[in-house]
Formats: sequence, structure tokens, C-alpha cells
Amino acid sequence: MGDEANGNQNNRLDRIEGIVEVLVNDRVQFRDEHRQLLKAQVLLYDNVQKLGDNVLKLGDNVQMLSDSVQKIVEAQATVDQRLATLAAAQAQLATAQQHTDEKLAALIDIVDSLIRRPPPQ
Repeated sequence: MGDEANGNQNNRLDRIEGIVEVLVNDRVQFRDEHRQLLKAQVLLYDNVQKLGDNVLKLGDNVQMLSDSVQKIVEAQATVDQRLATLAAAQAQLATAQQHTDEKLAALIDIVDSLIRRPPPQ
């Protein structure tokens, strides 16, 4: 009976040592995972900072693009006005050309009739 009690104590100590060893191993593993998590957190923080900076730059670029588009819209309005003015001037020129053609045709008829007129007798 004394041996059994002593064997039981050894068995009990072995179980306690096994549990302690598992706890120590778990603690070591937890520490390693915690370090990795901290590293990941630092990297994530840096990436979030960079992302924030990029978003600000993107906002600036969008504003510049918007300003450029506004200038293009204004320039297009000016071009449209000038084209309308040019179209009106071209229409006036076409009308004037028509009048010139009519007057030139009349002049040609007069000169032709003078040249081809039979001589007076």
C-alpha cells in the first residue's frame, strides 16, 4: 500500500508536470503569436497611414481634374460662340457672293452685248 500511494504520487506529479509543460508551451506559443500580431498591427498601421495619404493625394488630383474639366467646359463655350459667329459671317459672305455673282453676270451680259452688237449702219 505504501508503494501504491507513492506510485500514485509519482503518477500525480507526472500529470502535474505534463500540465505545467503544456501550459509553458502554450505560453511560449502565445508569446510568439502575440509578437507576430504586434508586428502585423504595426504594418497595418503603416499601411493605413499610407492609404490615408494616398486618399488625400487622390482627392487633390480629383480637384485638379475637376478644375481642368471646368476650364475645358468654359473653353468649349467660347469655341461654340466663335463658331456661331463664324457661321453667321459665312452665311453673310455666301449672300454677298451670290449678289456679286449676279452683278458680274449682269456686267458680262452688258459687255457681251456691246461687243457683239452689230455695227450701226
